[in-house]
Amino acid sequence: MSSDRKRNDRGEYVETVTPEGVLEVMRRSPDPIVTAKEVGEALGRTSEAARQKLLKLQDEGIVARRKVGAGAVVWWIVDADREGPVDEFDPSDPLFTDPVTFSSGETDVSANTDAYLADAIAGESDDE
Repeated sequence: MSSDRKRNDRGEYVETVTPEGVLEVMRRSPDPIVTAKEVGEALGRTSEAARQKLLKLQDEGIVARRKVGAGAVVWWIVDADREGPVDEFDPSDPLFTDPVTFSSGETDVSANTDAYLADAIAGESDDE
């Protein structure tokens, strides 16, 4: 990474990390998410330069981010065909609408709650 930043004829720094370049790196990535460090390395620039462009793309609704650790942030391209906010879930998804089915095949085990609790308590006393 070079610290010799180029300037145009007005003395302004020339943009070396473009939003298009960042998006191209993200599209070529084998993973659906990237970090600013990965983008910066792929472009031969700093992770901070990449992060600044990612923030700009986020402001435009093109990418989204999520903090996944103490200092780790992952970025992804927003699906333009998807309706609604990125973090919104679809309430009609079968995960939320289908009745709960237990491994026994039953959908309502509330009648067996006392037996399940008794078994659990018995299991705790066996461990002592």
